[in-house]
Amino acid sequence: LSAAAVQGREFNLAVTCGALDTTVDRVADAFDAAERAWLIRAEAGVSGRYRFVHALVRQTLLDELSSLRRSRLHLSIASTLSHRHAAPTQEVALRIAGHFLDAAAVGGLPRAVDFLDRSDESGSSAVLDLAIRALADADDVGLDDRRRVLLHVMVAKSAWLARNDRELTDRSFAEAVRLADAL
Repeated sequence: LSAAAVQGREFNLAVTCGALDTTVDRVADAFDAAERAWLIRAEAGVSGRYRFVHALVRQTLLDELSSLRRSRLHLSIASTLSHRHAAPTQEVALRIAGHFLDAAAVGGLPRAVDFLDRSDESGSSAVLDLAIRALADADDVGLDDRRRVLLHVMVAKSAWLARNDRELTDRSFAEAVRLADAL
């Protein structure tokens, strides 16, 4: 259930199995018991999709995880999703990027940037928020300058298109140019 909680309020049986590298029967047994206890419920008409019955159930499971364990689960979930979606939609690419970003402490940041770049959603608030978070983690995990340039361009473009924030746009483009010149 912890791996399900890391996926979000709604979660998938196959992704949970892949993230935990275990069998469907083992996860299905746990999900069946959780359903009987009214912690989760299956989505009607969608095989393998579940949701937590209340946000507090999910939050309690998340609170019990150490930050390292949570990061490792995010990395496993992102890896599983990226293998399941060879050509992800924009929405799925952003979801994968978010999981990789939440796994920055265990090596997920470079792949988060790659999926942000693949999302093809530059100019959206979601990309702006994720790119700003990625830049905040860049120094801690030693992100390469090529990906930093990409992030700054994403921030600049999204700041302008999504929020009309000229100051952030100018700052981010200037930093992208500075880093690109150094490369």
